[in-house]
Amino acid sequence: MADSGQRFEAWVARERNLHEFDARAPAALGQADGLLGVLPADHGQHGSDREALGEQVCCLSLRQHVGWVSTPVSEGSYSSISRLVELAAALGLALALIAATAASSTSRETATASSASAPTGASTLAAKASCNSLKKKATGAQIAYMPPGLEFPYYIGIGQGVKMQAKKYRYKTFTLGPQSGADYARQAAMMRDVISRGVDGIIFHTHNNSATAPLVKQAVAKGIAVVIVNQDLTAFPAPIHAVVGYRERKTDRKMGKYAIKLAHGKAKIGLIEGLPGYDSTERIGGFRDGIKGASGMKVVASQPGGWNVPGGNRTALDMLQAHPEINMIFAANDFMAEGAYQAVKTLRKKNIAILGSDGDTNAFELIYKGTQYKATMNTVPVVQGQVAMRVMHDCLSHSLKGFYVETPGTLVTKANVLKVLKNWDLLWPKPSHRY
Repeated sequence: MADSGQRFEAWVARERNLHEFDARAPAALGQADGLLGVLPADHGQHGSDREALGEQVCCLSLRQHVGWVSTPVSEGSYSSISRLVELAAALGLALALIAATAASSTSRETATASSASAPTGASTLAAKASCNSLKKKATGAQIAYMPPGLEFPYYIGIGQGVKMQAKKYRYKTFTLGPQSGADYARQAAMMRDVISRGVDGIIFHTHNNSATAPLVKQAVAKGIAVVIVNQDLTAFPAPIHAVVGYRERKTDRKMGKYAIKLAHGKAKIGLIEGLPGYDSTERIGGFRDGIKGASGMKVVASQPGGWNVPGGNRTALDMLQAHPEINMIFAANDFMAEGAYQAVKTLRKKNIAILGSDGDTNAFELIYKGTQYKATMNTVPVVQGQVAMRVMHDCLSHSLKGFYVETPGTLVTKANVLKVLKNWDLLWPKPSHRY
């Protein structure tokens, strides 16, 4: 035990450099990921097997889950945790990953089939935790919204939808997330804090499913409703109550099909991936599916961009210098695509088309202006937030039927972007002016 204490003190001393900590955090958890055996669910390739496993999860109509309100709920405050506590929590997370397999099992249900097709992210479905076993709370509940990183305006948009819908039920909400979407340890520390508060529900998204799974399991075991947002993953490695989001592979397959049309069937393509994980695998995989069979569409490079604008910019600069023949870039989200757009401008390359995904307002405006930013997939984050809160309310009211609720994912180009920009209430952040 003394030896363990010495190792911990040495570890804390090393991690005082925050930049080094952030860079090493994902790798530090890698061994524990393997112990749980959940990496295939997060990182595996999901192709035609996902389609074959469709229609195994009950989908609900989007219309059942959207109610329109306009006034946000005030957010609760969060007292910051000291860095040392967070570092200790990170070590605890690694230990929790190892111990999770021995933890007591949570009551669960198997998701029922329906005629509506639903995605599957692995060969087995997630266990559906029972909403009816929770304390019924149709009004007055406290809900934590936990995005993967506050650096992403997209997730702030989801949070706006969460707050808008919460007012209808007189629910109190607060937002809690790390600044960086790659800071898995801090997100884990924050989730521990939320669980200890005894909230009624958690709406969350993470870029590392296997790292947060033991904490999600703890939350469900303590009677907290858990809803994943902005994902179609129905094989989460812990019991959950519901999943809300668009079908990532199907959505970005549409972008791949559009890319063929845009390039007249011939392009040298650079792909900018997100952080390793399910989301990046599905989005990049969907685009590849879309261009499959088009012999003139050649992927010459595929590199990670960290989900953010600076990462997309650095990756695009490196990629274009190493492969000057590239004339099309698809990035797995709009922030990386916007970084790639900046790189193209820096290098004064005028023959490169930029394609993104998610539906960021800045991307819409670049498309409207007729720039090299040609298209994105609009996944309407505000609506996702509203639907997620509606599903949370249904769960806490013991009226939720189903498990996965699909939200829209539509192609936006110069031909239809103005209609999107005119829908002011559903845009986040707000455009530079009203259209």
